[in-house]
Amino acid sequence: MSIRSFTRTVATGQVLFHRYYYSSSFVRRPMEIFAMACTNLAAKIEENARRIRDVINVFHHIKQ
Repeated sequence: MSIRSFTRTVATGQVLFHRYYYSSSFVRRPMEIFAMACTNLAAKIEENARRIRDVINVFHHIKQ
């Protein structure tokens, strides 16, 4: 199970994730939920949109 994304979309998601956690703590905020949000937002920014249900399913599969 995977979400096929362009390299630019993945890089955008990583930048969003790192910029947020540069000023916030991993202890106070759930990293997994924010990673899903960054993935979804990056796909929308780069116009490579995925259904939110697909993103949730992939993260759930990875967590198992």
